[in-house]
Amino acid sequence: MACSVLTVLLSLLLSTAVAEIVRYDGHKVIRVQATNRDQVEWLVKLHHETPLDFWTHPSLVRPTDIRLEPADYKNITDQLIHRGFNYTVVHEDVQQLIESAGQHPHGRDKRWIVQLFQRGFQVPDNFASYYQIYKWMMAKEKEFPSIMKVESIGKTYERMEQYIAKIGEPGVDKPIIWIDSGIHGREWISVTTGVNIIDKLLNGYKTKDPQVLELLKNFDWYILPVANPDGYIFTHYSGGRLWRKTRTNYGNGMYGADPNRNWDYKWCETGSSRLPNMSSYCGLKPWSEKCVENMKNTLLSIKSRLRVYLTIHSYGQFLFVPYAWSANSYPQDYRQLLSAGQAAAAAMRKSSGAIYQVGRVPDFIYEASGSSMDWVKATLGTKYVFGLELRPASAENNLGFIVSRNQIKPVAQEVWEGLKVMAENAKTNNVVFG
Repeated sequence: MACSVLTVLLSLLLSTAVAEIVRYDGHKVIRVQATNRDQVEWLVKLHHETPLDFWTHPSLVRPTDIRLEPADYKNITDQLIHRGFNYTVVHEDVQQLIESAGQHPHGRDKRWIVQLFQRGFQVPDNFASYYQIYKWMMAKEKEFPSIMKVESIGKTYERMEQYIAKIGEPGVDKPIIWIDSGIHGREWISVTTGVNIIDKLLNGYKTKDPQVLELLKNFDWYILPVANPDGYIFTHYSGGRLWRKTRTNYGNGMYGADPNRNWDYKWCETGSSRLPNMSSYCGLKPWSEKCVENMKNTLLSIKSRLRVYLTIHSYGQFLFVPYAWSANSYPQDYRQLLSAGQAAAAAMRKSSGAIYQVGRVPDFIYEASGSSMDWVKATLGTKYVFGLELRPASAENNLGFIVSRNQIKPVAQEVWEGLKVMAENAKTNNVVFG
């Protein structure tokens, strides 16, 4: 293991030797409130036809947060005023937010290597790097050899492994609960939540927690904490903290597609862009992004056993159920799914007081096709399919994607409480409130 860690570190050192870190000096985050459908549609068009960084999606039911570079600020705000929008500046300097939170990419600063091997560094308590998570997972596999196995489901465009943790009591194959996080590079709180779910299962097994033993008895757990390694690594080391997409080279200085618009169900029909420089670019074709293709192949291999699919994102405090691609499309078991989601959200609120709104994506924001959630439900026919948008509810209170480290444990705990309700529903096939 030590040799492989050193190998990837050497590779990283070589790759970052010429990397230039993206900075966000003077970038502002504005909050825009649409008051009618025409305004929403104009924001949607702006989102998909310009490279502006929308932190939240256009909606009538909540404000839209947009990051503006200094060069764009006057032009965009003038257009907003002309079209009758109200807006406020919620953050004056994004770079200051990033640096205050200690989340600026490392780049040429190699002090992070010392931290990687530093005793006492707790991966579940921090916004750990891909390499720290990999090292931690391998150590946990060694500590819990009877119930945990770490495997790669394939290599990404940049030849990074996608490591999945398989956790369960040995014996006959059981129904599977699948959890993926970090499909968008900048969503660090989703990654650490995936890590904490692994940690809670292992610690519960170690302490003989009756609830955890029951969860391991009834299900096998497949947890992919870093679904988009290329994008996540880019936000940590050599690129911009706010990078969203993959890192596929599409030429002319344009990189990456949105890995949650690249799945082959209603691909690129709604809520997506066909322009490679857009944040919602759906890719050249379905499965063009290697990390997505690897996930698809693994999910197909467990289709008959897959009982719960949960994909974790940030931010907004939503618990979504299918379908996302159309406001007029519902799965046949929508009512049961909605009730199961509401039960999970109730358990989350009981845990922390955080309110998660439950429903389909178009119920709150806009239609979005080519998502993992829709593909799993429509193609695999999995019963319980959910998409979770974590804290905060907005960029104003907890800095949007730049979530404070002190939020890691509360967020993980509320998700854990909701997840236990999801598992109970999957076991009984009835709606059980926690």
